Amino acid sequence: MPTDNLEPAVAKAVERWAVALRENDIEAHLACFAPDVRITDAAEIFNAADRDILRTSLTSWYEQFEHDGLEVHTCFSGSGRTAVQWRLSGQARTNNGEATRDAVVGAHFSILGLNVFRYSADMRISELGAYGDTALLRRQISRSTR
Repeated sequence: MPTDNLEPAVAKAVERWAVALRENDIEAHLACFAPDVRITDAAEIFNAADRDILRTSLTSWYEQFEHDGLEVHTCFSGSGRTAVQWRLSGQARTNNGEATRDAVVGAHFSILGLNVFRYSADMRISELGAYGDTALLRRQISRSTR
């Protein structure tokens, strides 16, 4: 497993996050985050200053996309942070969302990304730096590239 080299509590937290995404479970996904989570998303889809803002962003995401796979490729920790390289695949559910404005409903995507987590004492994500190839995602689901 890619999490084998992590401390057991960190490995369990990463696996909990991955399962929530794989199962399209917004409540389980939200439960991975501390109430005062700080998120910086390179694509500016999920920038959030607390879990209420995150709920709004994740609800929008889950309305626009259904995941059919999340592969965790590499994990490593240092200086209180954990980096997770992943591949997320799924399909567009709609073509009227912020990220799916020009999408073909049902169009499949597969993107690579990297998240850098910092955990609170209760092993919830307190900081997240998210980096995903959203330009590729948009090209894969867009009407104009088909």
